Amino acid sequence: MISIALRSIIAHRSRTILSIISIAIGVASVFLFISLINGIDKASTEQTAKQNPLNQIIVRPKLDKTGLVSFLTKTEKGKLTDKTIEEIKKIDGIKNIYPEIQFGNFASVEIQLVGIGVLTDSMIFGVPYEFIKEEIPSEATWKSEQEPYPAILPRKILELYNLSVASPQGLPLISEKDIIDKEMIFYPRYSTFFGSSENDKSDQITLKIVGFSDKASLLGPTLPIATVNILNRYYAPSGNNSYTELFVETVDQNKTTQIAQEIENLGLSTQYFTKDMKEVQAKISYLSMGLGLISLIIILLSAIAIIGTFLSQIAERRKELGLLRALGATRRQIKLLIMFEAGFIGFIGSILGISTGILASILFDKYVTTELKNTILLPDTLFLITPQMIIATLGFGICLSVIAAYLPANTASKVDPITALK
Repeated sequence: MISIALRSIIAHRSRTILSIISIAIGVASVFLFISLINGIDKASTEQTAKQNPLNQIIVRPKLDKTGLVSFLTKTEKGKLTDKTIEEIKKIDGIKNIYPEIQFGNFASVEIQLVGIGVLTDSMIFGVPYEFIKEEIPSEATWKSEQEPYPAILPRKILELYNLSVASPQGLPLISEKDIIDKEMIFYPRYSTFFGSSENDKSDQITLKIVGFSDKASLLGPTLPIATVNILNRYYAPSGNNSYTELFVETVDQNKTTQIAQEIENLGLSTQYFTKDMKEVQAKISYLSMGLGLISLIIILLSAIAIIGTFLSQIAERRKELGLLRALGATRRQIKLLIMFEAGFIGFIGSILGISTGILASILFDKYVTTELKNTILLPDTLFLITPQMIIATLGFGICLSVIAAYLPANTASKVDPITALK
């Protein structure tokens, strides 16, 4: 029976090739979409984990309880203060708490980029050395008490510049190495947006970029917390004596959710990896549904092509099938004959489809990495291909072919030998 099936596949080469191409297209599409979804899921997880480690909780005031007006006023209600830190420290499982403070006056920064001077409003933040020690050369670099004061920038700001400014305008792309050790001017009493009679550029503070960090706020440079405290005392003495955020580090990452709940019970808002991942997974699920729908349509078209091909073959092979029945082949054997042919075609088509999918992912990755080589958040690959996925896709292609051939196989098994041989 196997010999007969193989001879039949060779004899009907044109239809066999058509079936193989149909299977290859369906398998390649499913393979690419699944690997793309897995790659995006992995990249999103890694990026979220980089910004929010498993044992880190970001604590903010809960504005829906205190109100925006209360948050902007000088009252202690709804603020993050030293008293708040002491309350959080009482919770079991807390390892460290890193406060972030903000410069309490409208200000702006000026920097020279690719020969162009950029002056823009900016917020200034301050954090302790321990919080960003992995991003700077040494503790002495961060605790400088004289100008130029050290500053770190968010990595995303480079991506925004390269994608939104440099690429459309044909300007040179910038990497981290191009900006490290570069100086910029901080105007603590000048705003380009909030103009007033007190706007003055006479006070200038020099900042030196010493590193980049995913922990830094996207709204402006981050300085040593001691430096920002000094600037606040001199330039914003009437500002709030409170923190913008608290970065809470837990002893055990498995207790992060429990500790976050206890912090929320204090009337505060929390953000942590598990919570962020729920939002990321929800967005990825919509993408998965869209790609899955496209895959389903392609699979149905492939299945229809296989069914049509085998029905045509059966119509042409009625005498052959009738002869086999007359020689003693059972209906079950005829059905298995057709389904074996379909399985063999599915195997060849799946191998071809998987190979095409892998090649397409490599070429697409190469194109993306070449075009967006300076993009900060670009992962190593957009496609996640594993041996398990290759095996599963191979099995899927074979099963799809066999299932699609079931109806033609059932029709073939019902061929009446006497009628077929007339």
